[in-house]
Amino acid sequence: MTHLYNYQHNGEDILGVAFSPDEKKVVTTSKDVRVWNFSLLSDPTSMNDSRDANICIQFSGDRKYLITTNGGSIKLWDVVNEKPQKKIFIHEDLTLVTTFSEDISKVATAIWEEWRSLYIYDIEKDQEIFLRWDGYALSDTKIIFSPDARFLAITHYVDVSVYIYDIDQRKKIIGLKGTGQATAIVFSPDGQRIAISFASGEVKVWDTLHYNQLFLLRDHLQVQEDEGVGIESLSVSSDSSLIALGATNGTIYLYSLGNGQLFDILKGQSRSISSAYFSPNNQFLASYDSAGFIEIWQLNQANCSVLKIIYHFLHPVDAFCWRDNDHIVLASKGGSDGIPHFYQLTLEVNEAIQGENG
Repeated sequence: MTHLYNYQHNGEDILGVAFSPDEKKVVTTSKDVRVWNFSLLSDPTSMNDSRDANICIQFSGDRKYLITTNGGSIKLWDVVNEKPQKKIFIHEDLTLVTTFSEDISKVATAIWEEWRSLYIYDIEKDQEIFLRWDGYALSDTKIIFSPDARFLAITHYVDVSVYIYDIDQRKKIIGLKGTGQATAIVFSPDGQRIAISFASGEVKVWDTLHYNQLFLLRDHLQVQEDEGVGIESLSVSSDSSLIALGATNGTIYLYSLGNGQLFDILKGQSRSISSAYFSPNNQFLASYDSAGFIEIWQLNQANCSVLKIIYHFLHPVDAFCWRDNDHIVLASKGGSDGIPHFYQLTLEVNEAIQGENG
């Protein structure tokens, strides 16, 4: 593991960190916004237009803009010219639950209190959209766009459903229910499936054309030592063939999205899986937990998957990306010391096999 860089952020807490779509830059936020260039490993460019803290952040798909949220506003930043571009005031009751569409053409958040609305801002059209929503926005409310940014899924804690909204038609389509509250939601990259995990440990998969239930993934609950396991994260391979279920017991369950069959059980970590990411070629799966342990698995379509590498990252992992099929970059906000850390992992298969077998 190579320590790429660390830099003090004026002694302030780092509130957000995100990678650009081409993985060449990373941005950190506190009261200002700083953009780091990995290829140069130089001090970051700093942008600031207020004394307010910037919390949630994301790059636009074309890497020209940054989007941050703070209190009741959303800010658009011009990365090319290194200056604030636009500030959109929404409402003083804006929650911290904000999400961006995959192409970063839209941003959505839940507004509670008397408004009870879903607020969507279309960045490309400079248009505001309000959708009626009768739920309660909590810190663990889940909001996610479909890959084409036409639909929005959000959890509802009153009737234990996940509601699907058609953004163009400004209406709710359907409520998808399971056993218990929803713990994670994911659309397949091809947009043809939506998978939701529930507090019971079950995962349901629906098609997105008519929202017919296709599969109930619960074979992992039949494994004796895994009874009562909860699912905390969901990830789908780029070819939409596999879905990875990250469990509270540190295990990853791989299922086929084609037939709903359990493909493999990856046991290694002992803590809850925070997130799992497929490599661009879908041959590897990397996962990490809250304690900073990172595991990389080689996925074998013929036999069982093989654990290749285990790393212990000394800081909590706050951002993660595959730069290519052989390199992973990790970022940590650094905690209260205000010092973000950036690391790169190089996946050398021969070395990894020796470490596993030796």
